[in-house]
Amino acid sequence: MRTRTGRLSGKSLEPIALGSRLLGCGGGGDSAIGLRLCERYFCEDAIEMIDPLCRADAGHAEGDAVALGIVGAGTELLSELLPSGDEFAAAVSQLARWGIAPAAVVPLEAGGINGLTAVAAASQLGLPVVDADLAGRALPRIDQFSSCLSGRSPLPAVLVDCFGHRIGVETDLRGCSDADYLERLIRALVRESAGWAVLGFSVGATGGLAEAVVPHTLTRARDLGLGLASVSSSSDLALWARTNEGTLLGHGTVSSLSRPRAQATGCFTVESRTGLIRIDMQNEFLLVSIDGEVVCTTPAIIGVLDVRRFTPLGADEIAVGTEVSVLVLPARFPRNAAGYRHGTGPHAFGIDHPPVLP
Repeated sequence: MRTRTGRLSGKSLEPIALGSRLLGCGGGGDSAIGLRLCERYFCEDAIEMIDPLCRADAGHAEGDAVALGIVGAGTELLSELLPSGDEFAAAVSQLARWGIAPAAVVPLEAGGINGLTAVAAASQLGLPVVDADLAGRALPRIDQFSSCLSGRSPLPAVLVDCFGHRIGVETDLRGCSDADYLERLIRALVRESAGWAVLGFSVGATGGLAEAVVPHTLTRARDLGLGLASVSSSSDLALWARTNEGTLLGHGTVSSLSRPRAQATGCFTVESRTGLIRIDMQNEFLLVSIDGEVVCTTPAIIGVLDVRRFTPLGADEIAVGTEVSVLVLPARFPRNAAGYRHGTGPHAFGIDHPPVLP
């Protein structure tokens, strides 16, 4: 048998939710909804968790690691209409018809809602979950997933909406990349449904995931959440950031805010003792500068925290007058680090600046 990371217990769910909120970098959906899904579908005291960097022993049959998650969702829509759970089984059933034998579940993203969504799906389906994801944080597009950046196609793929409708996508017939084609279909489907769908596709054999995923992001979310939950002061937060190889950039009050519109990047500023902190954002926080000098960019983890509760804020929660702390943590990389850095760096979001990473 392959070596396992261990077992993921129910006690880890709340820390993962808090860590996933930070890894969401202001986006990715509300991880509290992922926690609600786990509370509904987490059927055992613990589920098995696979280390993606360990290969199976010779002769041991391996199935496919299937990426499962929710796409296109707004928090309000999901809060009103949670997945029933049938969507995960329907997605896996459709993949099985194409000869894909699901043996484990991989989160689409560890940031935001989808880290715990994959845990809930794995528990409901009776499968292990992989201690990895395809993003390392929250990212808005399919073509930015580490599996796509490593050259693996997301097709065939299945989409299941809240009404149980399935759309199977086996081949791109339009001449664009598979990831672009799937992205277009997702956007069209969620416009015509309740605003979200469950996406599933194979990432490859469970014994050959090392090239396709960002490893150990579920345990990173758990560990970040455990540490962040113990923070009760600004000095605690600074120490916690240093312990996690990050930097607390400053505290202050949001003094201006320009929300993103369509494809345009928005920004907000924070008046702090360290200088004027500016954060550029779209769906997620993308770039931080202090007094005009860029100090950090995507794909690093950029966190904006409420100074009273030390909990990460979403981009849609930023408001003028809010008191916040701004911190950055290092990115986790897949093996194709150069491709990932290019595909998830500022240029991928239309920002003309090279990556600046802590």
